[in-house]
Amino acid sequence: MSNKGFTLLETILVLSMVTLMYIAFIFKKPISSTGLAPIVQQIKEIILQEQLTAMNKKEKRVIQISESGVDTTDKHFVFPKGIWADAHTISYAANGNINQAQSVCLYNTKAKLCLVFQLGSGQIAIR
Repeated sequence: MSNKGFTLLETILVLSMVTLMYIAFIFKKPISSTGLAPIVQQIKEIILQEQLTAMNKKEKRVIQISESGVDTTDKHFVFPKGIWADAHTISYAANGNINQAQSVCLYNTKAKLCLVFQLGSGQIAIR
């Protein structure tokens, strides 16, 4: 008879290691409950939508960014728990331009991302 298989002791040892790794994976606490990048992208889309609305309706559009959310004429977006921002007011003219370059920064406990507004065209970059 040859010894080419696992013994009972080796099988129990392997199963116990796999079980411990599985338990550690299940009870692992998430690093961050809310990612900052998707929220910043959503805010950028809201702001760009307001710029397009200003150009289409030929009217001035004002966006208020507070510590807790973003307010426009039509929308109210609240930041998830653990995310906050610098307070700013952004105004798009009827032609879609802004008259003041600025940066709006959003934070969570581990990161900071800023929306940088270009003077004139109102284009936005995330940094």
